[in-house]
Amino acid sequence: MATPSNSLYTLNTPMGDWQLILRIDGQDIIKDDARCVLNAIKIHNSQVEGAILFSIQIHPIESIQQLQAHCRWGSESMVGRGRPESYPGKNALRWNTPTHSYVLATEDVETFKRRSDLPLTLIQQLEEIGPELDHLIFVHRDDGMTIRLSEMKSKEPFQLLFMLVWDSLHEVKNVDHCSTLILENWNVYLTESA
Repeated sequence: MATPSNSLYTLNTPMGDWQLILRIDGQDIIKDDARCVLNAIKIHNSQVEGAILFSIQIHPIESIQQLQAHCRWGSESMVGRGRPESYPGKNALRWNTPTHSYVLATEDVETFKRRSDLPLTLIQQLEEIGPELDHLIFVHRDDGMTIRLSEMKSKEPFQLLFMLVWDSLHEVKNVDHCSTLILENWNVYLTESA
């Protein structure tokens, strides 16, 4: 399937397309440009049908007032609403379709602000947000997940991450096991792909 006009990346899966959408100050970023570089890292794991890690490198040329990164189903009506999953240090949603199970994850605020690659101004913003306000940054939506950030200074790069794992429904435990493994080790996958 062709990438929709507002999508940075589209991934075909057995139960439908996933879209990665990046919006900076109201403008859709539809390809790598000077402000962002996307790495879509396919993870080969024999325990699941598919896994991918999206690493979005943000390089603000000028200050950014509002940034939204969305990872979502291309068609919400096919899959219904995702339900929250619990993984240490991560925000995750799961969808079960008639034939497959999908897990979408990213970091939670506490894990995100401990990363060594974050600019000081972003760390200071995140310090004001505790676990109980996590939903202000990482928004669970019916069709996926959104990361919302604001007031980022120019020339202070940082990275956003999403991970998607899927498998046939009768292998749900494999999705749990594999997604936990990938979530615990995604820095390894990022390093290996560099």
